[in-house]
Amino acid sequence: MKKYYFTSLVFLCSTALSAPAPSEQDALRLWQQHVQQSAQQQKEHVVYERSSTDTFTVDGYGFQVAHNVEAIGQALYIAINQQLWEYVTLFLAKYQQFPQHKAELVWFAQGALARVQGDLSSAEKYYRQLLQAQPDFVRAQLDLARILFEEKKNLQSTALFQQIMTQPLPENVLHAVKDYQHALKQRESWKSTFSLGYVYNQNLNQSPQQTRCLLQQAKQCLVYRRSPEVINAQGWRYDLTLQRRISLHDNHGIGVYVNSYGQFYPHHHAYNEHTIKAYGGYNFRTANTDLTVAPLIEYSTFGHHRYYHGWGGYVNWIQQISPRHLWSMQFEQKQHRYSEHYSAFTQADVSLLFGTWYYQPTPQATLFGGVDWQYRHTTDKTHSYQMFGTRFGVNYQFELGLNVTALTLLRRYDYQAYHAALGVTRRDNQRIYLAILSVPTWQFSNITPSLMIKHTRNKSNADFVYAYKQSEIQLNFEWSF
Repeated sequence: MKKYYFTSLVFLCSTALSAPAPSEQDALRLWQQHVQQSAQQQKEHVVYERSSTDTFTVDGYGFQVAHNVEAIGQALYIAINQQLWEYVTLFLAKYQQFPQHKAELVWFAQGALARVQGDLSSAEKYYRQLLQAQPDFVRAQLDLARILFEEKKNLQSTALFQQIMTQPLPENVLHAVKDYQHALKQRESWKSTFSLGYVYNQNLNQSPQQTRCLLQQAKQCLVYRRSPEVINAQGWRYDLTLQRRISLHDNHGIGVYVNSYGQFYPHHHAYNEHTIKAYGGYNFRTANTDLTVAPLIEYSTFGHHRYYHGWGGYVNWIQQISPRHLWSMQFEQKQHRYSEHYSAFTQADVSLLFGTWYYQPTPQATLFGGVDWQYRHTTDKTHSYQMFGTRFGVNYQFELGLNVTALTLLRRYDYQAYHAALGVTRRDNQRIYLAILSVPTWQFSNITPSLMIKHTRNKSNADFVYAYKQSEIQLNFEWSF
């Protein structure tokens, strides 16, 4: 008896592309932004044994400090210069007990202590009081310029360093000032990265790889429903990021961000993807806080046609909780207009929220995790859904130069209405596993090689259409300029 084979019409329509859900690209972007924005600083702490007497140690030598205002004041000044903060605290308390103490030295000590304790606003206040009393005190000018630098008050810091450069300075101080000026210039300049790489995708078309019998007679299947054959493809990927911050006043400024990325398959042009996203708007930045509020635009193509274009608003908040803990929140509200080539609907309102916590137990290791949420609303409820997800990851920098990042994404998609063609109200559970290996020590001409391995498993109650397994490997070369 003749058997009939056909591919499900539902499958062909649905895999042409429904609106994109947040993929691993969002998670990678969050991690890359964290790496770029947070400089890993290693601080050396020197522990000094506190004595109950007025004896303190400098370079291994002990000194006895007489109990009078001149001796205590001199010891306090030496302790500040030597960054012996326990002794600064001790001698400052003793020095303030003398009625004839000098307010300028007290402000100097209080400002230095506030700075080392991370209270930069108080440190700035004390140093401004000191310079108001002694405007030619170059050491105080230098410290205040550094504090303004740490507070991200770039314009004020730049102006003060320029003023300091007009004065005669020791050679080592001159070099330090030039380093700060160079860093300030870099803060206000464009920062760009471009990566280009080879990609091999197994199951590019996300085929469920299933065969089902639709009509059976005498224990023999007459009509099959068969998924399309799996497409394994080689191609190229790219990712370009441009960003800049322009300071306006104090901690206020304008932030500009442009990101374009995509994949190109020479023998499967129908699966080529290109996306560009840009925003520009208000930015508030301090030593511990970074807040951006801006309008954004997006444009995406798939295959040979426009897929969608969109516009909306973007909010990004990064907060340094402590030297080891950092928290970030990113929210987007936008409207997408879709091409009739790829979508059963013309527009959708999309809301995205990502919250991430970073913890650095050692200078070499970073643990991070977060929650993801997305809501897509369309006039046809069968295409509306909510997504809830979570992310877990770890990054470790080995002494031999290898940098390894492992990331797991777990997501659940709950569609809002019964789909007659599918026969169910769709529910998907997605798992994505990522591993990224790079060797920064192999960098040449600011180009760093990296290898990324990704595996995706999507389970669905409409499994004959939407369930799939996909693996991908990428060899990338990233250039920073």
